[in-house]
Amino acid sequence: MKAVSKITASVALAGIIAIAGTIFPPCFANNTKDTTVAVVGQNVLPPVNPVKVLIVYYSHSGKTKEVAEIIARQTSGTLYRIETVKDYSSISVFHALSAKKELESGNLPELSTAIPDISGYDLIIVGSPVWRHTVATPVVSFLAQCDFGEKPVAAYATNKGNVGSFFTLFEEKVRNARLLPGEEFHNNLSGKDELSQKISKWLNTLASESTLQAEQTSEQ
Repeated sequence: MKAVSKITASVALAGIIAIAGTIFPPCFANNTKDTTVAVVGQNVLPPVNPVKVLIVYYSHSGKTKEVAEIIARQTSGTLYRIETVKDYSSISVFHALSAKKELESGNLPELSTAIPDISGYDLIIVGSPVWRHTVATPVVSFLAQCDFGEKPVAAYATNKGNVGSFFTLFEEKVRNARLLPGEEFHNNLSGKDELSQKISKWLNTLASESTLQAEQTSEQ
Protein backbone atom coordinates (compact mmCIF):
# COMPACT_ATOMS: atom_id res chain seq x y z
CA MET A 1 0.00 0.00 0.00
CA LYS A 2 1.31 3.43 -0.88
CA ALA A 3 1.99 6.04 1.81
CA VAL A 4 -0.88 8.24 0.61
CA SER A 5 -3.44 5.46 1.00
CA LYS A 6 -2.08 4.64 4.45
CA ILE A 7 -2.53 8.23 5.53
CA THR A 8 -6.07 8.41 4.14
CA ALA A 9 -7.16 5.25 5.97
CA SER A 10 -5.49 6.34 9.20
CA VAL A 11 -6.92 9.86 9.21
CA ALA A 12 -10.37 8.45 8.50
CA LEU A 13 -9.92 5.96 11.33
CA ALA A 14 -8.97 8.68 13.80
CA GLY A 15 -11.49 11.24 12.54
CA ILE A 16 -14.65 9.32 13.40
CA ILE A 17 -13.83 8.38 16.99
CA ALA A 18 -16.27 8.79 19.88
CA ILE A 19 -19.51 9.31 17.97
CA ALA A 20 -22.74 8.37 19.78
CA GLY A 21 -20.83 6.79 22.65
CA THR A 22 -18.89 4.34 20.47
CA ILE A 23 -15.48 4.39 18.90
CA PHE A 24 -16.61 4.12 15.27
CA PRO A 25 -19.98 5.04 13.75
CA PRO A 26 -21.82 1.99 12.39
CA CYS A 27 -21.50 3.05 8.76
CA PHE A 28 -19.67 0.17 7.14
CA ALA A 29 -22.48 -2.18 6.10
CA ASN A 30 -21.18 -2.34 2.54
CA ASN A 31 -18.08 -4.31 3.55
CA THR A 32 -16.80 -6.97 1.16
CA LYS A 33 -18.43 -10.28 2.04
CA ASP A 34 -17.05 -13.80 1.94
CA THR A 35 -19.11 -16.95 2.43
CA THR A 36 -17.36 -17.46 5.78
CA VAL A 37 -18.03 -14.02 7.22
CA ALA A 38 -21.02 -12.11 8.55
CA VAL A 39 -21.53 -8.36 8.68
CA VAL A 40 -22.49 -7.02 12.09
CA GLY A 41 -24.15 -3.65 12.67
CA GLN A 42 -26.71 -1.41 11.01
CA ASN A 43 -26.39 1.85 9.09
CA VAL A 44 -27.69 4.47 11.53
CA LEU A 45 -25.33 7.27 10.48
CA PRO A 46 -24.32 8.33 6.97
CA PRO A 47 -20.84 7.15 5.87
CA VAL A 48 -18.02 9.60 6.56
CA ASN A 49 -14.81 8.31 4.98
CA PRO A 50 -15.79 4.80 6.09
CA VAL A 51 -13.00 2.64 7.48
CA LYS A 52 -13.44 -1.06 6.82
CA VAL A 53 -12.43 -3.26 9.73
CA LEU A 54 -12.00 -7.04 9.61
CA ILE A 55 -12.07 -8.92 12.91
CA VAL A 56 -10.45 -12.35 12.60
CA TYR A 57 -10.79 -14.62 15.63
CA TYR A 58 -10.63 -18.15 16.92
CA SER A 59 -12.79 -18.95 19.94
CA HIS A 60 -12.76 -22.07 22.08
CA SER A 61 -14.92 -21.22 25.09
CA GLY A 62 -16.76 -18.22 23.65
CA LYS A 63 -14.74 -15.49 25.39
CA THR A 64 -12.74 -14.50 22.28
CA LYS A 65 -15.95 -14.50 20.25
CA GLU A 66 -17.58 -12.18 22.77
CA VAL A 67 -14.76 -9.64 22.41
CA ALA A 68 -14.86 -9.95 18.60
CA GLU A 69 -18.60 -9.23 18.53
CA ILE A 70 -18.22 -6.16 20.74
CA ILE A 71 -15.46 -4.84 18.46
CA ALA A 72 -17.72 -5.50 15.46
CA ARG A 73 -20.57 -3.55 17.04
CA GLN A 74 -18.30 -0.61 17.88
CA THR A 75 -16.73 -0.49 14.42
CA SER A 76 -19.46 -2.04 12.25
CA GLY A 77 -16.70 -4.40 11.23
CA THR A 78 -16.83 -7.74 9.47
CA LEU A 79 -16.37 -10.94 11.48
CA TYR A 80 -14.34 -13.90 10.26
CA ARG A 81 -14.17 -16.95 12.51
CA ILE A 82 -11.23 -19.34 12.17
CA GLU A 83 -12.39 -22.96 12.09
CA THR A 84 -10.28 -26.11 12.14
CA VAL A 85 -10.68 -29.61 10.78
CA LYS A 86 -9.44 -30.96 14.11
CA ASP A 87 -11.95 -30.86 16.96
CA TYR A 88 -10.69 -28.85 19.95
CA SER A 89 -14.03 -28.90 21.77
CA SER A 90 -12.73 -30.67 24.88
CA ILE A 91 -10.65 -28.81 27.45
CA SER A 92 -8.13 -31.07 29.11
CA VAL A 93 -4.48 -31.57 29.96
CA PHE A 94 -4.21 -33.61 26.76
CA HIS A 95 -5.58 -30.69 24.76
CA ALA A 96 -2.97 -28.31 26.22
CA LEU A 97 -0.13 -30.75 25.58
CA SER A 98 -1.36 -31.32 22.03
CA ALA A 99 -1.25 -27.58 21.32
CA LYS A 100 2.27 -27.38 22.77
CA LYS A 101 3.45 -30.20 20.51
CA GLU A 102 1.87 -28.54 17.48
CA LEU A 103 3.82 -25.37 18.13
CA GLU A 104 7.10 -27.16 18.75
CA SER A 105 6.81 -29.40 15.70
CA GLY A 106 5.31 -26.81 13.35
CA ASN A 107 2.58 -29.33 12.53
CA LEU A 108 -0.19 -26.77 12.80
CA PRO A 109 -3.90 -27.63 12.58
CA GLU A 110 -5.55 -27.60 9.17
CA LEU A 111 -8.12 -24.85 8.74
CA SER A 112 -11.58 -25.72 7.42
CA THR A 113 -12.33 -22.14 6.36
CA ALA A 114 -10.72 -20.29 3.46
CA ILE A 115 -8.42 -17.36 4.17
CA PRO A 116 -10.51 -14.20 3.63
CA ASP A 117 -9.69 -11.57 1.02
CA ILE A 118 -8.27 -8.73 3.13
CA SER A 119 -7.62 -6.36 0.22
CA GLY A 120 -10.76 -4.32 0.89
CA TYR A 121 -10.04 -3.63 4.55
CA ASP A 122 -8.18 -0.77 6.22
CA LEU A 123 -7.55 -2.45 9.59
CA ILE A 124 -7.36 -6.10 10.60
CA ILE A 125 -7.82 -7.16 14.22
CA VAL A 126 -6.87 -10.73 15.17
CA GLY A 127 -8.18 -12.34 18.35
CA SER A 128 -7.05 -15.53 20.06
CA PRO A 129 -7.36 -17.29 23.40
CA VAL A 130 -4.13 -17.90 25.27
CA TRP A 131 -3.06 -21.54 25.07
CA ARG A 132 -0.02 -22.66 27.03
CA HIS A 133 0.84 -19.00 27.65
CA THR A 134 0.91 -18.11 23.94
CA VAL A 135 -1.13 -17.82 20.73
CA ALA A 136 -3.61 -20.64 20.06
CA THR A 137 -2.33 -22.92 17.29
CA PRO A 138 -5.37 -22.39 14.99
CA VAL A 139 -4.46 -18.68 14.93
CA VAL A 140 -0.79 -19.47 14.32
CA SER A 141 -1.94 -21.61 11.38
CA PHE A 142 -3.97 -18.67 10.05
CA LEU A 143 -0.99 -16.32 10.37
CA ALA A 144 1.20 -18.77 8.46
CA GLN A 145 -1.19 -18.62 5.51
CA CYS A 146 -2.08 -14.92 5.47
CA ASP A 147 -0.02 -12.11 3.91
CA PHE A 148 -1.34 -8.84 5.31
CA GLY A 149 0.04 -6.69 2.51
CA GLU A 150 1.48 -3.98 4.78
CA LYS A 151 -1.93 -3.28 6.32
CA PRO A 152 -2.33 -2.22 9.97
CA VAL A 153 -2.83 -5.28 12.17
CA ALA A 154 -3.56 -5.51 15.90
CA ALA A 155 -3.93 -8.57 18.12
CA TYR A 156 -5.92 -9.24 21.26
CA ALA A 157 -5.70 -12.11 23.71
CA THR A 158 -8.37 -13.53 26.01
CA ASN A 159 -6.93 -15.24 29.06
CA LYS A 160 -7.24 -16.38 32.65
CA GLY A 161 -4.42 -14.22 33.94
CA ASN A 162 -1.15 -14.94 32.12
CA VAL A 163 -0.57 -14.04 28.47
CA GLY A 164 3.03 -15.29 28.64
CA SER A 165 4.73 -15.00 25.25
CA PHE A 166 1.50 -14.35 23.34
CA PHE A 167 2.39 -10.99 21.82
CA THR A 168 6.02 -11.95 21.20
CA LEU A 169 4.98 -15.03 19.21
CA PHE A 170 2.29 -13.09 17.37
CA GLU A 171 4.89 -10.56 16.25
CA GLU A 172 7.15 -13.38 15.08
CA LYS A 173 4.43 -15.14 13.09
CA VAL A 174 2.51 -12.26 11.50
CA ARG A 175 3.69 -11.56 7.93
CA ASN A 176 3.99 -8.28 6.07
CA ALA A 177 1.98 -6.21 8.55
CA ARG A 178 2.21 -2.83 10.25
CA LEU A 179 1.71 -3.91 13.85
CA LEU A 180 -0.35 -1.77 16.20
CA PRO A 181 -0.48 -2.16 20.00
CA GLY A 182 -2.18 -5.33 21.20
CA GLU A 183 -4.45 -5.79 24.20
CA GLU A 184 -5.44 -8.56 26.58
CA PHE A 185 -8.88 -9.17 28.05
CA HIS A 186 -9.22 -11.28 31.19
CA ASN A 187 -11.99 -13.86 31.08
CA ASN A 188 -13.47 -12.49 34.31
CA LEU A 189 -14.57 -9.35 32.40
CA SER A 190 -17.02 -11.43 30.38
CA GLY A 191 -20.50 -9.96 30.40
CA LYS A 192 -19.44 -6.80 32.25
CA ASP A 193 -19.54 -3.16 31.19
CA GLU A 194 -15.83 -2.93 31.92
CA LEU A 195 -15.14 -5.20 28.95
CA SER A 196 -16.82 -2.86 26.46
CA GLN A 197 -15.11 0.13 28.08
CA LYS A 198 -11.68 -1.48 27.85
CA ILE A 199 -12.29 -2.38 24.20
CA SER A 200 -13.34 1.21 23.44
CA LYS A 201 -10.18 2.56 25.07
CA TRP A 202 -8.04 0.15 23.05
CA LEU A 203 -9.71 1.12 19.77
CA ASN A 204 -8.95 4.76 20.58
CA THR A 205 -5.30 3.78 20.98
CA LEU A 206 -5.32 1.95 17.66
CA ALA A 207 -6.68 5.04 15.91
CA SER A 208 -3.98 7.24 17.43
CA GLU A 209 -1.14 4.80 16.72
CA SER A 210 -2.31 4.21 13.16
CA THR A 211 -2.29 7.95 12.47
CA LEU A 212 1.20 8.30 13.98
CA GLN A 213 2.56 5.43 11.86
CA ALA A 214 1.10 6.99 8.73
CA GLU A 215 2.73 10.35 9.49
CA GLN A 216 6.10 8.67 10.03
CA THR A 217 5.72 6.76 6.77
CA SER A 218 4.96 9.94 4.83
CA GLU A 219 8.13 11.57 6.16
CA GLN A 220 10.39 8.76 4.95
